[in-house]
Amino acid sequence: MGTIQIKPLGTLPMIGDVLMAPLMWAFVGFREAPQRSHVWNNRRLSPHEHASITQQHLVMCGPDKDAQPRGTIRLHLPVCMGGWRQYVVINPKTYHPIWYIGWYLKEWSGISQIPLTTPVRVLIGDGPVGFFGVDIEGNQIQVERSGDGNIGVRSQYSWLPLR
Repeated sequence: MGTIQIKPLGTLPMIGDVLMAPLMWAFVGFREAPQRSHVWNNRRLSPHEHASITQQHLVMCGPDKDAQPRGTIRLHLPVCMGGWRQYVVINPKTYHPIWYIGWYLKEWSGISQIPLTTPVRVLIGDGPVGFFGVDIEGNQIQVERSGDGNIGVRSQYSWLPLR
């Protein structure tokens, strides 16, 4: 077992995702994969898990000078103002059939509890952030940045999941 605990989504978060899906698809106008980075899909890592992250394996990004500050209400939708718009594409350096994306800040870290099978788009906020990957057993894996873009602007990455 790895150092980061992978917890499956519970029933209520899955119901929340199902109920939000039509709205999210309508907001993006079926032009790109909608966001699934809702608060119920993410978990803050424990201090022990945070300390276990190998910083040499982080993909460092940001800040986006135009991003709204953390802690403010923001909607990451093409039709709304105030959301984080810039993203980077992160993928494992070696093949992993299922993996998870996490983010590292100086004070704390978090992880999406939604399993991935492809590269993923992750948003860049108002400060520096390091992205990391975790395999299904909770072990940190090496990831790399393979692209970037903006929400609402069509690109080769538009259909990748947005976490």
